[in-house]
Amino acid sequence: MSSEYNSKLIDRLYQSSNEEEAERIEEEMLEIADPVFIFPLLAAYRKFKGASNAHYFVSALNHIESREVLDVMIDIVSDPNVEPLIFTYALESFQKYEYFQPQMVLSAKLILFNFVSEYTNISLENLLEYLSKAGIIIEVDTSLQAVFETDKFDTEERSTSLSYLIKSDSKKWLQFYIDNHSRIVNKSAEIILSKTLMSWKGPLVEQLKEKIATGGGPRAKEIIENSRRKEAKEEEEKEKKELSSHPNSKVIQNIIEMRGKVNILSSTNPNIGFNIFPSRESIYKQLEAATTEAGLRSACLELREFFQDIDKNVGEHGLELDQAAKIIPGLVQQDFNKSINQLHLFLSSKGLIINPDLYGLRSLHKLVALFAHPDAKVDLVSLMERVNIADFYKKEDWVALHRHILELYLTFLEKLHGALDNFSKRPTETGR
Repeated sequence: MSSEYNSKLIDRLYQSSNEEEAERIEEEMLEIADPVFIFPLLAAYRKFKGASNAHYFVSALNHIESREVLDVMIDIVSDPNVEPLIFTYALESFQKYEYFQPQMVLSAKLILFNFVSEYTNISLENLLEYLSKAGIIIEVDTSLQAVFETDKFDTEERSTSLSYLIKSDSKKWLQFYIDNHSRIVNKSAEIILSKTLMSWKGPLVEQLKEKIATGGGPRAKEIIENSRRKEAKEEEEKEKKELSSHPNSKVIQNIIEMRGKVNILSSTNPNIGFNIFPSRESIYKQLEAATTEAGLRSACLELREFFQDIDKNVGEHGLELDQAAKIIPGLVQQDFNKSINQLHLFLSSKGLIINPDLYGLRSLHKLVALFAHPDAKVDLVSLMERVNIADFYKKEDWVALHRHILELYLTFLEKLHGALDNFSKRPTETGR
């Protein structure tokens, strides 16, 4: 049935003497895209090549999957009088079948040069994409710049040229308009540039945006400001969505980053020389917020292990129990080798001033340990009151309580980081 229908379409196209009727038939052929239509469409193009819609037949050929189309397109553009518009439509198939013969590429370049000087009717997007895939877009960058900066071209053509100009060498051209912003201030080119920058990212893009935001024309400034407001709103909405689905995600991200910063300070300090915290993925288990008391109890069991996860090198402090008990009053032998005590002793042995609670880590560790024992409720509530999170427990707001426990750990990390940072900045003592 389809072969019969296609045959009738072909017959109608051959019989058609009206370009509008032929266009309607071409539209059906384009939708079907059967290779049997290749030569009928070629014949229709030749019949109506002087008409304003002649490029539609070439466009329909581009949609047919057959290398035979390439031969037809070569035949079409071999006509010395072929219209530039037709030529640039044929480039779509040349690009598809990677036909980048030197003479064809040169002809494409000449069409661009003529377009700049004479403003001929072409498919600029097809032309620039072909030159880009041919690897020579950088050779025509001054032509692209001319199209972008010249008012005689329409906005879409100028925007297209600017996009390919930046793609040709983004570092060169972004820096160029940073250094030469004054040449386009208060001109339509500045507005086009502002809109184009909305889809680009990177340090130079941000510099150029800032240049426009501080010294650009009113409309260009407005575009940048509106874009920034939109980005800020989208980021806010993204964070809200993330918090609603994973309320612990932000604090966990901050914990991971702060542990990394602590490790940088400790490993680069000659008095320490190693990462205090091993790299562990167990913290990611805390992404799933606890919604029940039992769920939070389970999370606290995992957190207790995580809080104790400290590099064994902290045991290299050289202190005996009697010396250690002067630093941690009440320390007994059975607790001497526990990792949190070892960290406290190690940092003290290096000259850091450590408060008895080790920047809050001791209280926090005790809190999660008590939470794991339902019979310790009185002590647990008392400790929660000391760290200002008891209300969440009394209201049974397990999600908020879970997050605040993580935030207390983050506070410990921040204080530890500050202490190590100050320690690293001390002048190195020299022997006398």
